[in-house]
Amino acid sequence: LNVPGMIYVKESGRNRIERDLAAAVAHTGTEAVRRALNTLNSIKDHLGQDDHELKAILNSKEKPLLLKAAEAGNAELMSVFLRYGADIDIKDAASGQTALHKVMEGGYERAMWLLLENGADWNVTDKDGIAPLMEGLLRLRSEPDNEYLGRAVCILSQVTKIDYVRKIRSQLKQAVKKRLKQSTELPAHCQDGDVRKVRELLNSYADADSRGADNERGLHKALSPVGGVRNFTPGHLQICELLLQFSADCKKEDNFGATPLALAARLGSTEVMSLLQQHGATVESVRAEDLEALVSEVGDEDAEAALEWLRDAGCDFTASTRNEGELPTFVAARRGNTRLLQVLEDAGCDMGWRNRSGDSAIVAAARAGQTGAARWFLEAGSIDAVDLQRARYAASKLDKPDEMLELIETKWRAERRGPLNLQNLSLLDRPGVPKGSDFEKIMLTAAAKQNSKNSGAFYFEVQLLSKIERINVGWATTAYQRSRDLGFDAESWCWQSQDGRTMFQLHAAEGPEVALPSWEPGDVLGLALDFAAGKMRLSHQGKWQAETEAGYFMDFQPNGRDLYPAVTAKWGLFRLRLGKETWIFGPPKDGPKEGYEPWASGVGEWANEATFGDRSWGFDMQLSGRRPRLLGLEALGCEVPKSISDFFAAGLPELSRASGKFYYELRLLSRPESPRVGWATEDFHGGAIGDDPESFAFEGWRMMKWNAGERSQ
Repeated sequence: LNVPGMIYVKESGRNRIERDLAAAVAHTGTEAVRRALNTLNSIKDHLGQDDHELKAILNSKEKPLLLKAAEAGNAELMSVFLRYGADIDIKDAASGQTALHKVMEGGYERAMWLLLENGADWNVTDKDGIAPLMEGLLRLRSEPDNEYLGRAVCILSQVTKIDYVRKIRSQLKQAVKKRLKQSTELPAHCQDGDVRKVRELLNSYADADSRGADNERGLHKALSPVGGVRNFTPGHLQICELLLQFSADCKKEDNFGATPLALAARLGSTEVMSLLQQHGATVESVRAEDLEALVSEVGDEDAEAALEWLRDAGCDFTASTRNEGELPTFVAARRGNTRLLQVLEDAGCDMGWRNRSGDSAIVAAARAGQTGAARWFLEAGSIDAVDLQRARYAASKLDKPDEMLELIETKWRAERRGPLNLQNLSLLDRPGVPKGSDFEKIMLTAAAKQNSKNSGAFYFEVQLLSKIERINVGWATTAYQRSRDLGFDAESWCWQSQDGRTMFQLHAAEGPEVALPSWEPGDVLGLALDFAAGKMRLSHQGKWQAETEAGYFMDFQPNGRDLYPAVTAKWGLFRLRLGKETWIFGPPKDGPKEGYEPWASGVGEWANEATFGDRSWGFDMQLSGRRPRLLGLEALGCEVPKSISDFFAAGLPELSRASGKFYYELRLLSRPESPRVGWATEDFHGGAIGDDPESFAFEGWRMMKWNAGERSQ
């Protein structure tokens, strides 16, 4: 190639011209312009008026010089090429882009004006159908802070028609979608809080909704930092802003059903919640579990601010968690956080709501030993009697219960409910009857005998209204021996609870100890009986178990016998919910095809009535071993050891007074034998009132007055 002839060819003609012009373009600024002008002028002088070959060189499809100058943003050089005949709309053979595309990509403002003033076609598209304005908008998506690119887009938008701009913007979303690609790296960097890497990936057209190895999106990962709320950093917040800027979907749920707004609520971040709301997220997606996590894990001030934000945004605070059926008040109560309790009350939380275990929030506070939270509930308003009973029972199990017990009992007395044990009478010890004697063993049985059945399937509930030392719940036949406790003869079946903890299944005085949850005040026991299947079933707080849980099932042989609901109890109150309208939970769904019927209509309960002051309440009179009067139930009697005399004293030492004038009434609900009624001092030693100097009584049999063992008519 270096023989004299070839050297001549290379140094002359078109090859040399193209080489010289390409070398000129490779330079920048004025040097490129100077060299190009020298080359073009010499060619012009050589060719004269025939510039056809010069234009062919400038507009070569293989090496379009105008596009090269446009890529460099050299407006002066572009002007030279245009003056010497370069095609202003020439396209790159590979991409189909024009010079206008090139200067838009680089954000070259002067070059943009040059092309537009010389009539460049702004509607032309490349091989992908992308017009210059669309190219600019796509570039801005990747480089939102590029000021030069922004000005170039503004220039072209001003020159084109407004309808055209609207058209291009309407097509932008689809154009972006075509360029997006999935990135499994993106979610991981979002969770790590790596802003730089996330920005790089998004600028490279990584889909903002890309899923990671665990199938989770980046926005969810950014709101689920490793280590939880303590590790949520400003970097994670910035990543959320970036993802939303790049059109991440803020309404999608993660693998566990949580939306980004729900996750932001769990973190207690009002900044993220506001950001998501601006992008169309709504608080309807925030669940009870999210509020529970917020109250449980976020610091007090942030949690308070987040709860107030959610309240003002219209979040529903009345829904309960799916598993335990709790409101966020339960977590606040267990934490002892009274500020959050106040916010939750203002937000509409039901302070008396009970979870699936029958606890209200004050009971949860009592179980957790949170005296401050318990005090807040007690001062906030009236508390249901069952909840107070249940809270007192829970408090009694604490290592140091005195302060909380005093709070609860003070509330009880302030609302004139009588002694907290709901019997409204306290047994006064009598000489010769020590604790643990036969007197302590008295049990009474009550039943709905008038509602006996011998076929079908039936259901009733027993609601415990107080702590009951021992209770047997079940059924008896019409041949049941009334002198024996339920379950202790062949004509009765029951589940027995001893002090709420030790449980037995009993029939004919035999049966195994079974593992059942503790029975506490306020609990509801469901009892279902199917004559055809010969099955008896028990539920606790509405929870029915599979037949593999043997402790909840008993077999029996109906043999045509009539059965009815029955309860044997010692020292406590209960309520039989016989009618369907009174059920709290209802029968099991997997029973007979026809379902379970109610035993009767209405409610049966212990209904001895005592009146003190201006208030009445029910109590269980198990003091003398006589049959009490029962509302809606028949007393079946009790077995009273002969070693116990007929006289027992009951009174109200909690209501003792030392001065003033006071009045009470005693209502006789049955025929008593030798009743005495009156008063005793704190020094009364037991026995029949009136038999010692510290008591005074009227006797209703022989109509006498008694004091210090002396009587007078």
